[in-house]
Amino acid sequence: MTDTQNTRINEIEDQIALYYEEMKNMKAEITKLQKEKNTIKNKLWKQKNKEHTSEYNKANYQDNKDHIKAKRSELFECECGIACLKTHKSRHLKSKYHINFMEAKTCEPVADA
Repeated sequence: MTDTQNTRINEIEDQIALYYEEMKNMKAEITKLQKEKNTIKNKLWKQKNKEHTSEYNKANYQDNKDHIKAKRSELFECECGIACLKTHKSRHLKSKYHINFMEAKTCEPVADA
């Protein structure tokens, strides 16, 4: 192959790479616009169906009241010795008591058996 043919091949490859880069940017822009469109549509739907959704949620709560209350009142026993509601687990794990206990536990020397 001659130098002119090689340079032409390189030019075509560069054009193809540029085309794919432009397509990638266009796809990203399309995705962004679709996300914005869906957000607006969801907001409109929520406003339009607010009453229906509220009634549905109330009926669902009434139908499953016992199950929901049972789930909310489940206890979990932490390794630091505290028993608290499962719904408050992440709050407990961030508490000073739990953090101090776990640090003290990891700092204790291991006794040889």
